[in-house]
Amino acid sequence: MRKAITAGQLPLVLTGSCDPSKGILSGFDHSHCGVVWIDAHGDFNTPETTISGFFPGMSLAVITGHCYQSYWAQIGNNSPIPEAATLMFGVRDLDTAECQGLQRSAIQVVNWREGKPQADVLGSLDVLAKRVKEVYLHVDMDAFDPQVAPGVVDHPVSGGLSL
Repeated sequence: MRKAITAGQLPLVLTGSCDPSKGILSGFDHSHCGVVWIDAHGDFNTPETTISGFFPGMSLAVITGHCYQSYWAQIGNNSPIPEAATLMFGVRDLDTAECQGLQRSAIQVVNWREGKPQADVLGSLDVLAKRVKEVYLHVDMDAFDPQVAPGVVDHPVSGGLSL
């Protein structure tokens, strides 16, 4: 990844879960980086708020500095991504504590209902573009409606993004 960045190339990392986001971000200087997190789930739980204990469900909380900073530091650069530099699309499956945490945060959330955004997508991207120089784009396939991406996710949620 560093080779690609140094060469001015776009690094593309394909994984099967949300938790590699920590390794990807720790591999380069992301101090001027924002995040566009496209996912059906918030991934904003912490060890104190999680119902399931599912570690990938804490991924966004880790990279925004809400938990596991010492763990992330063992991987590499663990500078938190500022909440105000984080934008979420496709979110439609949050537990109560996660929803409350996102409401208290400066993370901009564009919820999705019945396959449609509940806020201005382009306007949200414009706001983020004024705040950051580069973007880490996270796309979880569960952001898409199960009719668009059948059988490719662990926890499908209806009403997601369409083609």
